[in-house]
Amino acid sequence: MIHILYLAAGQSRRYGSNKLLSLRDGKCLYRHGLDTLRLAAAHRPDCTLTVITCWDEIRTETQREGIRCVLCPDSHRGISCTIRCAVASCGELGEGDYGEQPPRKSIFSH
Repeated sequence: MIHILYLAAGQSRRYGSNKLLSLRDGKCLYRHGLDTLRLAAAHRPDCTLTVITCWDEIRTETQREGIRCVLCPDSHRGISCTIRCAVASCGELGEGDYGEQPPRKSIFSH
């Protein structure tokens, strides 16, 4: 199983307001990434998509659309807390649940 974990729990401290909810090209910034991941997951029966957030607006919208969403109340403590919450949301991981990349050939090999 492939678990796509979309972290949408940033605090936007330097931005000054919730960057994830700011509009870009007519939709919230977080939606651009989410829509791409949702489309990718829809074509893979061996894929799950989970949004990890601390924002009620994001949780409400994703759940209304049937997207699995996990609330991470400790995300204000940093990305490590968000990642921990994301991994925990997968439940018990099996041998085939860990991501692997196929070996890459060097561009210099003949």
